[in-house]
Formats: sequence, C-alpha cells, structure tokens
Amino acid sequence: ECLSEGASSLKNSAVSTEEEFGMMLFNIANEIGEDEMKSMKDLCGNVYQWISKGDLEKKKRAFDVFQCLREQTIISIGKTEKLEQLLKNIGRQDLVDKIVLKR
Repeated sequence: ECLSEGASSLKNSAVSTEEEFGMMLFNIANEIGEDEMKSMKDLCGNVYQWISKGDLEKKKRAFDVFQCLREQTIISIGKTEKLEQLLKNIGRQDLVDKIVLKR
C-alpha cells in the first residue's frame, strides 16, 4: 500500500510540472506578435524543418506551434534548447529569459 501511495504522489508532481511547462509556453506564446509568429513558422518549417508546411499552415497561434513541437518531443521539460534557439532567432531574448524547467 505504501508503494502505491508513493507512486501516486510522484505522478501528481509530474503532472503539475507538465502543467507548469504548459503554462510557461502559454505565457511566452501570448507575448509573440504577428510578425514574430510568421518568422517562427518560417524557421520551424523552412529552416529547421521541424514541422511540415501543411501542419504549419493550420497553426494560427504561437501556442499551437509550441504544442506541435511538444508532441514531436522537439521541446520538453529539460529539453528547451530548440525553444531557446527559436526565440533568439525571432529576436526575443527577453522570452528566452522566461523559460523555466530547463534542467
């Protein structure tokens, strides 16, 4: 019984960390303007080829692009280098500084 209690508390902390990571992405995405979004989509599609052009066309918000990068495990908790690279290349070092849960 102790083991199952421990396991569930570990699961709960993992969920809150995933939630925290999602909220961080949401907050960063809300600060990305329309021109920056276009640049970000160009980088993700044409330059880095992380997301197919067809998928990118469907993405209307920066958060949707981040979610796609998460689904493909390009970014995740402890794996934010590509997110940092993307934000630096659209000229938003200030947003790089808002990244938490780096490692």
